[in-house]
Order: sequence, then C-alpha cells, then structure tokens
Amino acid sequence: MIPDSSASSIQIVELSSQHFNSILTLSDELFGNGFLNTNSLNEYLANPQKMALVAQYDNLVCGFILLEHCTKNSLLNLALEEKDWFNNYFSAKDSFGILKTIAVNSQFKNKGIGSKLTTIGIETLSKTCSSIVSICWDKKSSTSFNIVLEKSGFTKIKTFNAFWKNDSLLNNYFCEICGAPPCLCNAFIYTIVL
Repeated sequence: MIPDSSASSIQIVELSSQHFNSILTLSDELFGNGFLNTNSLNEYLANPQKMALVAQYDNLVCGFILLEHCTKNSLLNLALEEKDWFNNYFSAKDSFGILKTIAVNSQFKNKGIGSKLTTIGIETLSKTCSSIVSICWDKKSSTSFNIVLEKSGFTKIKTFNAFWKNDSLLNNYFCEICGAPPCLCNAFIYTIVL
C-alpha cells in the first residue's frame, strides 16, 4: 500500500511492454474486459503521435494515462457517432492533444496519482498542442475522472448519452457497469485551451 505521504513516492515512466499485463488487468477491472488489448498498447510504443505514461510504486503499476497528438480527422474517429457535433464545435482547430484514458488502481486512489498523471499529461501535450480534449466516462456511482479534469483546468462542454453503445457492439467489449454490450454509459466532453 502507498504511504500516506501522497504521490511524491510515485515514479512516472514511459510505457514499456513489461507494463502490458498490469495495465490490461487494471483496464479490465476498471473499464471492462477488452477495452484495451495488447495490440492497442503496442500502438503506444510504435506510433510517435501516441504516448503512454505509467505510475509505479516499488515497481508495481498503480496507474496509467494514454495521450495522443491528433488532427481533426483523428479526433473525429474518437467521436464515434457524434462526428457532426465534434466537427462543428472544433471547426476552428486543426490539431489537438487527446487525454484518452486514465486509470488508477483502487488501492492507490485518493493519493494524488490521477492528478499527477494528468498534470504531466497536460505538460507533455502542451508542447505541441494549443488545446486538449478528453472524453470522460460518467461512472455515476463511482468516483469519476471529471473531478481531476476540472481541478486541472478543463471545462465540461457537452454530455452524450450512451456514447459507446455502437462501438461496444462493434468491438464486443464488456463495460464494467453495463456488462455485455451494448454499453449505455454517458460521456462528458471536456476541453482545456492552453
């Protein structure tokens, strides 16, 4: 267990293949089976537009964040069924930073790890992007990442109902809340202008 002294004893490192099993286990637990897989994690090692940072305590993976530099077309791919809204709202922008996924192991929650990962993620993306977008899962009964985003300067600009419904059916992933597809969870869209 992490000491009460907060995230100061947490080391943030770049993703390596050694982290895959721990990250996949954590992802399955928090987001549902199949949300991430080995192929998707390999993309973060192979694609220079994608970055993944891992929080470690005594070589134990206690959290991670997935980041991406993308064009408007790439952002529209993340927009799933809401491409028109995203295209209209972000019409004046050409490139973005995407704060895609963040996860913290339940035994390490409320220690500042999510905030530390978010801060480093913002710093990393701000080197090449003037705005960052995050699609945040509305987990309803559990603590959601929206609190960390708002503390970090993000503003919620839109809520979409059943955002991942068709994507969960297409890719057959099991939502931690909904179970077998379809996922009917809502999504909050956040942005920060740097």
